[in-house]
Amino acid sequence: MGYYAVVNSGTGKIEKLLFHGDGGEPSLDDDRLAVGITPELYAQSEDELVFLEGRVEKGPKPSDEGAEWENFRAMRNRLLQQTDWTQLPDVPEEIRLAYLPYRKALRDLPENTTDPASPAWPEAPIAK
Repeated sequence: MGYYAVVNSGTGKIEKLLFHGDGGEPSLDDDRLAVGITPELYAQSEDELVFLEGRVEKGPKPSDEGAEWENFRAMRNRLLQQTDWTQLPDVPEEIRLAYLPYRKALRDLPENTTDPASPAWPEAPIAK
């Protein structure tokens, strides 16, 4: 039983808040995350909350440009962290090389983005 924010794992946007009374986390699509929140955060509007560094917090409204850039950078950092394993020395060279352009595009994305609310996210290669 608990309170959750449903977060789109691709964009980091909080899509809805829910109360799950069955115990355990609610089951969601693969591209959604259930992030536990406090009853105080559950009482807020989704627009008043932000998803940063793996947790939900009360934050500036999304219309605040600074918050949009912060959310954008947090998502970009998460995507880089999710592919850090591809650059380890024991990973096959084929995989390491396949991910190099993707990771570079992610690092360059802030310089190539004019609207942090709708960046052109690069497509990740499929790991074999």
